[in-house]
Amino acid sequence: MPGRLIYLVLLQRYNARVMGGLSAGSAIKKNSIDLSRPMPLRISTWSAAAMIILTLLLGGAATRADHPAEGVATLIPAAIVKRILDNGDHAILIDLRPAHEYQRKRLPRAISIPASEVAKRLREIPKFGRVILYCACEPQEIADKALMLRTHGYRNIAVMPEGYAGWLELGYPTEENRP
Repeated sequence: MPGRLIYLVLLQRYNARVMGGLSAGSAIKKNSIDLSRPMPLRISTWSAAAMIILTLLLGGAATRADHPAEGVATLIPAAIVKRILDNGDHAILIDLRPAHEYQRKRLPRAISIPASEVAKRLREIPKFGRVILYCACEPQEIADKALMLRTHGYRNIAVMPEGYAGWLELGYPTEENRP
């Protein structure tokens, strides 16, 4: 992907070096790397070998999107959402679960806009301020809703990737309707 950093690890017989990061475009333009200049960071051959093995084992995990909404909306962990709520900071939490699930239990201060109704209820979602989406759905479904909001001009959308189930697993508080 253009703009990503490519880290080149060059091993020499007695002197292993890690070359600095190059952007994808400059790596292509440079066809060769000048090894005549000393590099400021030196590592042992064992360290370089360990880095190569770790990179191969991870299989490029650092470059893959961990959540489909990444790149469409800001991912905001449940711990940060809890801190926002605890501090009384202004944020609008939108529960995309079906209304009957919302009625039973929900995150504190959340409002219900079921995923199936988002397109019809866009006017209820402010275009300014922080808006955090969560659900108990597949990651792709919440990513689709975030993308739809983005195409309608919303730039303030964040997604809580753990969803409602992750919130409960962490033991964070919920609200429920009182009889």
